[in-house]
Amino acid sequence: MLQNDRFWGATLHVKVDLATSQTAQDVLDKLDEGNPRIWANSVGDDTVTFNAQTLNADEEDIIVQRLREISSQWPRRHSERRRNI
Repeated sequence: MLQNDRFWGATLHVKVDLATSQTAQDVLDKLDEGNPRIWANSVGDDTVTFNAQTLNADEEDIIVQRLREISSQWPRRHSERRRNI
């Protein structure tokens, strides 16, 4: 449960690794541009938040799929690159 100035409720927080040169706002923009449009909020530059109380059954799967699509377009950090030897 999360309490802020506006409501009490179950909220999912997704951290954005700023080392990818992407911010929470970048993720929000991509979610909003997609089909279906997904509206979310942010807390600071590195956290995307989803209000779980507004989700219908199985919509969490759509959010996960879209986050995977978005993050797959980011450059991988050097430590995550695999080298074929």
